[in-house]
Amino acid sequence: MNGTQIQAGSGNIGTLAAGWSVAGTGDFNGDGYSDILLQNGQQLALWEMNGTQIQAGSGNIGTLGAGWSVAGKGDFNGDGTTDILLKNGQQLAIWEMNGTTILPGSGNIGTLGTGWSVAGVGDFNGDGHADILLKNGQQLAIWEMNGTTILPGSGGIGTLAAGWSVAGVGDYNGDGHADILLQNGQQLAVWEMNGTSIIGGGIVGTLATGWATSPLV
Repeated sequence: MNGTQIQAGSGNIGTLAAGWSVAGTGDFNGDGYSDILLQNGQQLALWEMNGTQIQAGSGNIGTLGAGWSVAGKGDFNGDGTTDILLKNGQQLAIWEMNGTTILPGSGNIGTLGTGWSVAGVGDFNGDGHADILLKNGQQLAIWEMNGTTILPGSGGIGTLAAGWSVAGVGDYNGDGHADILLQNGQQLAVWEMNGTSIIGGGIVGTLATGWATSPLV
């Protein structure tokens, strides 16, 4: 894509073997191209991509322990490659990645309090490290991260009004900080963020009947 334009070179990538599905996307090998994270039960693998071409180096990553699943993707250690956020009940961990290799430094982050869950991943404080957006009912909070370390400054953001939920995370105002896309029925809004502070934003617009925000991978 280039904006709303589908570019020449678009086309089929390949066919997944039975049992495999897409678990996310990100630049796992740091070459500037998005790659495709795949899952088959507890097994994870990576297609390292260049456009529609699957590159040499693609292959298996490893097998998740019982009860673990993928909760998000982001560059948590700031090395320019995408890492994998994992969860098991209320416990969170990170696999720090370089291509299909799990790096030393990977491990547990901490345990979420009762009722809390992962709502998204993004660099909310602009330090080059992905952070974790959390929710508990209508309450939102952020763990600001450096690798597997939760940084001082982490904490609550605010409470969503009734009917509103998190629809996505992205840098909508281009200031280098991830923002939060919110949805209430067909209505969309954005909280513009700086760390755990809401610095702006407002209503984006209303989706026409039948339209929905697309799940983000």
